[in-house]
Amino acid sequence: MIDSIETDLKTALRSGDKDKVLVLKGVKSSLINERIKLGHDLDEEEAAKVLKSEAKQRQEAADIYRSGGAQDKADKELAEKTIIEVYLPQMMSEEEVSKIVDEVIAEVGKDSSKTGIIIGQVMARAKGIADGRQVAEAVKSKLQ
Repeated sequence: MIDSIETDLKTALRSGDKDKVLVLKGVKSSLINERIKLGHDLDEEEAAKVLKSEAKQRQEAADIYRSGGAQDKADKELAEKTIIEVYLPQMMSEEEVSKIVDEVIAEVGKDSSKTGIIIGQVMARAKGIADGRQVAEAVKSKLQ
């Protein structure tokens, strides 16, 4: 993932794609900062976490711009988010998430007071390739 970002950054620089260069430089900077913070080279899961955070920031900014009536700025943020999402691993399907939720509920017990514990265990087993909102919704629907 990190290597492909570096390669694509070089390609974008050569082709003159200023928007992609700007986004990839920002992402690369965030990855370097995280590597320094952790004190070791990032593995794929850690790098994906940084990229998810970057994508989420773009989505939140787009939502704020849209609510403020600045659709052009919202579109720019969403375009940046699209560039970032190319490097994220494929997210789990609803069926895969549902299967993990069923396994965890079978182990922990079907108790709505343990919702947070169940969500946490599902997210740990999903290893960063499940959407937290999707997991929470699946857990809540199965505990009802």
